[in-house]
Amino acid sequence: MANGNNTGTITNSGSGNATVTVATVGSNVTGITGNSTASALSVTTLNVNAAGTTVTNSGTAILTLHTVQGNGDLVLVNNVNAAANKLQIVTAGSLNNTGNITNQGTGNSYTNIGVNIGSNVGRITQNSSGTLILSGNNTNTGGVALQSGILSLSTSTTALGATASTLTITGGQLDSSTANLTLTANNAQNWNNSFGFVGTQNLNLGNGSVTIGAFQSHRHRYGQHPDSRRRDHRQRQRIYQGWRRHARAHRQQLRNLHRHHHD
Repeated sequence: MANGNNTGTITNSGSGNATVTVATVGSNVTGITGNSTASALSVTTLNVNAAGTTVTNSGTAILTLHTVQGNGDLVLVNNVNAAANKLQIVTAGSLNNTGNITNQGTGNSYTNIGVNIGSNVGRITQNSSGTLILSGNNTNTGGVALQSGILSLSTSTTALGATASTLTITGGQLDSSTANLTLTANNAQNWNNSFGFVGTQNLNLGNGSVTIGAFQSHRHRYGQHPDSRRRDHRQRQRIYQGWRRHARAHRQQLRNLHRHHHD
């Protein structure tokens, strides 16, 4: 087990099948790269660089972080095409750097954040071709942004963070693999673009306020929960019935005027 605090990037590109474990990565390191098809890379503690640290996996072997701390932004880049977790922060660790977290990359595999995300963390952004899984008991307050790919909420009723954390959607898809998951933080939501729900399980985002962008005025609301669509349908029905009552009253007024004229 080694430590690393060089100014630059740590890369694992070996052809052997042994796991390379780094106990502590210091804050001088600006990048960690996994580029092996056989050798997994495991980092016990990552101290994020003040200018930001980028963790990239472009090999098919898994890259695992356990505890992330320090001052700076963390960028996760998952370029692996596989139906499996290939970049993960898991196993009795924590994620509490003072900065933002962004998941990006061209691969369609999963980036799994299974540890608790702490209150030091700012905005969490999903902007990859793959899936970002949030399943910890999270207390972040800077918000969660879904821009592209899939955001999967799993296991935890506070997957989106504390109540002050707002979910902002500008694209992508929502997912849940946990049966009948109901979020309890009642996070506010901003729906600024159409999005899909691809989950095989029901997902209840709670009772937080929902702000729908102007794009929705003439478009089908693909991201709505069925209950929301039923509420909208009832509202449209009430408007239609009100219009019919108004039209009937107007016709009756015309008939009354007509009879009065002939009388």
